[in-house]
Amino acid sequence: MSSAPAPRRFVVTRAPGPAWDAGKPTRQQSGWDAHAAFMDGLADERFVAFGGPAGGDNRVVLIVDSEDEPAIHERLGQDPWTASGQLRTVSIEGWTNWLGGDERIRTDQPGSLYLVAYAPGPHWDEAKPRRQQAGWDAHAAFMDALDERHVVSLGGPLDERRALLVVRAADQADAMAQLSPDPWLNGTLIIESVEPWTLWLTPR
Repeated sequence: MSSAPAPRRFVVTRAPGPAWDAGKPTRQQSGWDAHAAFMDGLADERFVAFGGPAGGDNRVVLIVDSEDEPAIHERLGQDPWTASGQLRTVSIEGWTNWLGGDERIRTDQPGSLYLVAYAPGPHWDEAKPRRQQAGWDAHAAFMDALDERHVVSLGGPLDERRALLVVRAADQADAMAQLSPDPWLNGTLIIESVEPWTLWLTPR
């Protein structure tokens, strides 16, 4: 008998659907209790490793451990808020964690968490993979130093060109100050966004 495939890690972004009431905060939306109980169940199963609101537009970012993308659609399709049209899944991206570890994403530590998204800049060479880009060794050493100082709680590539970090910092300005000396920010990479991430779902 073949064993089940090992779970992979994904970043799942969900956003308000057509039935979302823009005049009410999240916890006052219709059916909140049923939705919250469902999500707590996914966290209890460790299907959702971490999750909570990101940015300021009622989006939610979930870190999911699943065998594949269809399984994620199937499970989240059972969310009462999916059926009601209050939430929809807008993206599912595979995420390979090279930096940090799950034990660092905690709610009892000083500072706040930020999701930092990277994309290729004007100096990115589309003909070369990540590790063959000019200045890779210096960039990798810089990221390793952030890892050792626990500035990066979790991070790694989403694909061959883009990456995502979970950064712990005093505030957004502090997060940018910690990241700005990266040698690849000379144009090899750009920071697409830095968004606060509030954890509502964590391992139990």
